[in-house]
Amino acid sequence: MSDLAYRQALTDQEILDKLKALWRKEGNLSMKILAASEDTPDWTVFARRFGSLMNAYKLIGFKPKARYHYVETGAKIDELIRAAAGKIVSTLRIIDETAAFLPELNLISASNLTMVIAVAWSVADGTVAGRKSRRWEVRKIKYSRSDLTLVIRMDKSNIEIQDYFLLPTANLPLTKDLKKLRISDRVFGNFGHSNFSSVLRALRETFRQRGEPFDLTTKAGRAASSKPSQPSLSPVTSRTKRKERPRAALTGRR
Repeated sequence: MSDLAYRQALTDQEILDKLKALWRKEGNLSMKILAASEDTPDWTVFARRFGSLMNAYKLIGFKPKARYHYVETGAKIDELIRAAAGKIVSTLRIIDETAAFLPELNLISASNLTMVIAVAWSVADGTVAGRKSRRWEVRKIKYSRSDLTLVIRMDKSNIEIQDYFLLPTANLPLTKDLKKLRISDRVFGNFGHSNFSSVLRALRETFRQRGEPFDLTTKAGRAASSKPSQPSLSPVTSRTKRKERPRAALTGRR
């Protein structure tokens, strides 16, 4: 039910009591369970009354698994992407005044370069040698045809940013629907940046070498990829054929 039906009819405590009653009846709470209940307010009611659905959950003592915090997770991801995009656009406009951020695609667009931004969220559902292993998953890449992708990886608790990966979008191991992506050291290790300043330096260098094939691997990444056992991931191939030009290396400083 909408907030209009509950705005004057029930107090905040009475709405929380209904949520708690639903939890006891179903043994769990989720957006789907809320939507199916005819006697419980819509999740938007809780968001308006208590700031978020998760806040309402906390008030009644319900603790959903971290990976199912869809509403708050989505809001935090949007906040991280917008903050990073704002800093990047401000930096790039010194070099290219056409740089702009398109929030509907999480895309930064400039005169001859596009870059999508995504966040890798920690999910503890992987296994290595029969043991649980920490994995990071990108929920959705909104634009899969950009030149570059910046992945912001969170720490294992999804509270602080752990590091960044800046790499050609063509190198991303996306699923067939082009929407899901899991972080792999095999693919991402050569393109890591420990801080945001390093990412900005790599982007500025990319713009200074506009028109040439760019190499976004870090010093450590190039050293690792030079070993015979490691596949080289540094070449960036444009989606449209162009004449071969001298390679210019972009060093992501750690």
